[in-house]
Amino acid sequence: MARQSNELFRSFLTRAVDALGEIKDTVVRSSQIGKIKLDATAIRRERDFHLQRLGARIFEAVEAGALTLPGDLDLEPILARIREAEDGLAQQEAELAAVEAEAAMQREHARRAAEAAREAQAALAEDKYDELAGEGFPAPVANGDAAAVEEGPREKKAGG
Repeated sequence: MARQSNELFRSFLTRAVDALGEIKDTVVRSSQIGKIKLDATAIRRERDFHLQRLGARIFEAVEAGALTLPGDLDLEPILARIREAEDGLAQQEAELAAVEAEAAMQREHARRAAEAAREAQAALAEDKYDELAGEGFPAPVANGDAAAVEEGPREKKAGG
């Protein structure tokens, strides 16, 4: 009986080791596949970058009149789309510049308004409100006394 359980244990251990070997091989293979895919993606990106550079230089040469493309390649529709995109970009850049300039003016206006508000608040705190607001405006309310604003300053009663 002990011999039979020993053989079962060895059989189990052998199968477990074999399964772990297969798992290791699968992980290694998956890792290789991932690395190859990643390398291929990097190569594609580099190729695309250089194709873009080549296309841009050819387009610039065509636009400058330094290069004439063969008519049988039917590239004029592509060139027209590139020109349209260039025009669209120029319009967007002009619009962006205008909006940014307007935003800068608004920021400056807001900064000046905030500065004026701080100066007015400081003047009120120093009881200089008459210089800013003119005659006839009620004095700043101290201690939240709304009646003092509506009635004006209270005169002291004689003897009290």
